[in-house]
Amino acid sequence: MRAPTQLNSSVSPELEAYLDCGLLCRGFARLLCDRCEESRLVAFSCKGRGFCPSCLGRRMCATAANLIEDVGAQAHRTAPCEARRVYEGGR
Repeated sequence: MRAPTQLNSSVSPELEAYLDCGLLCRGFARLLCDRCEESRLVAFSCKGRGFCPSCLGRRMCATAANLIEDVGAQAHRTAPCEARRVYEGGR
């Protein structure tokens, strides 16, 4: 099996964005603390979904936090009520 000689049209922009991710020379924001007046530069991220391990890790953490806070809280509140109904109905 031969490797393809050209990249898919959707892969190329994603790969180029990954190569520029986190580089200050490709764009940044300057954050300034009002209290202590300390300044920091924060590089822009690619927000990619295919190649960038940094952006994928951030997305996985955000999804996990959403599942724990929103979905998990709802399941925790409803599971005992459902279990009680099943248990009492079986008597």
